[in-house]
Amino acid sequence: MNKLENVYISQEAIVPGGFGGAFHAAAGQKVTITDLKGKQVVDLVAFVSSNLREHLSMSHTAFGLGRLYLQKGDLLVTNLQNPIIEVLNDTTNGFHDMTAHMCDPQLYKNYGVETEHRSCRQNLSEVLKPYGIENVMLPDPLNIFQHTPNIFRTSPDDNREVTLGGTSGSYSKAGDYITIRFLTDTIFAVSSCPFDLEGFNGGEPTSIKITLE
Repeated sequence: MNKLENVYISQEAIVPGGFGGAFHAAAGQKVTITDLKGKQVVDLVAFVSSNLREHLSMSHTAFGLGRLYLQKGDLLVTNLQNPIIEVLNDTTNGFHDMTAHMCDPQLYKNYGVETEHRSCRQNLSEVLKPYGIENVMLPDPLNIFQHTPNIFRTSPDDNREVTLGGTSGSYSKAGDYITIRFLTDTIFAVSSCPFDLEGFNGGEPTSIKITLE
């Protein structure tokens, strides 16, 4: 893998609905992720470019924040508990998920889908492979614009469940965005989530915009 220069590269890219894109962000660089049509979930993973074994970790982030939602000014950390992302602005007021894994081929089989269906795991694997990041290295993502009700049991008889359908999905509207700052030289990738069952992603994945400045 070629050494990446730690310089800002201004870039604007459209990631088609149901597909992925990978980018290099220099330390201090701002990135805005925009939902162009509304109700589109975006899976994001990030790796420290100088050590690909260090990556954005949602479990470490949630434990460090002491909550399962984001606020302006929050710092997201890696599996080594180093800050990697700062939240600068967010028009959805924190409606992002830190608990769900990315969709993968087995998930679609579990839903009874017999034909081949794109998945976030496939998308992210494809776009990160040129950087030397393999499928097995992918951590659980930050699910941008995804609302997942986090329901905790209040008694041993409480059998409520968290599902992908119903009240989960995305509340984002066309033009909603989140702006983050990367705090170290980073390789990051996004997937415009292909999951289109039970009304998720509005029932049809749509394009997103990535702006680096």
